[in-house]
Amino acid sequence: MTQPMPQEQTADHVAPHRRSRPIRLLIVVVVAVLVLAGLLIVADRWVQRLAEDQVAARVQTQLGAPAKPGVDLGPFPFLNEIATGRLDSARVRMDEVALPDTGGATITGVDATFTGVTVSERFSRIVADQGQATGVLSYPSLSALTGLDVAYAGTDRVQIRFETVIGRWPVAGTATGRPVLDVENQSLEIADAQVSVTSEGVPQPVADAAGQFALRRVPLDTLPYSLRLTSIAVREDGVQVTATGQDLPLQG
Repeated sequence: MTQPMPQEQTADHVAPHRRSRPIRLLIVVVVAVLVLAGLLIVADRWVQRLAEDQVAARVQTQLGAPAKPGVDLGPFPFLNEIATGRLDSARVRMDEVALPDTGGATITGVDATFTGVTVSERFSRIVADQGQATGVLSYPSLSALTGLDVAYAGTDRVQIRFETVIGRWPVAGTATGRPVLDVENQSLEIADAQVSVTSEGVPQPVADAAGQFALRRVPLDTLPYSLRLTSIAVREDGVQVTATGQDLPLQG
């Protein structure tokens, strides 16, 4: 006849099994939470990339850029930012931006950062409280702006080659100087200028007039998004410009 198992042995056998059930349940809950968090992160990244691609396409169309710009919108988590209709920041990077009505002048290596960005539904309208952008006006672009041959001439200086006719006198020569920014009038001027006329027999008043022609102001008031120049720096590859603005209508 089979003997019954002692009571204390049965209890010892069942107790570990019962204790393992809460542990398995906790593991299931933790795994579920991690999976849900992962899905939320993936969804957040997907929505952000979709929005960035949409804004990049519109910026490219607005500025007539040859390539789609790089756009970074807001911090993580992006969905929280969109829910409030306001992004902490937006960054736009472009290889080249054409300046309208300038004879083909461009600004290259554009890097713009905007803060306090208000976004309407489906990104139909985007306005930034503040913005700052940097880029380079190459010497070919400066030549397009001036209609003259502009080149680097050493530390903080440029050289301008000119040919013109003053009255009945054809005059050719060079002018060197230091580009400075007139912030109020949004234009470039040449300071500390030295003018050399290579044409022979030209009266001094004619030479002076030719120099004034070569050193005339270069307007730079056609920047996109109502940005205004605040500083410049002469480099070997061109003149680096910095521009800032407030209440900038980036789109719409």
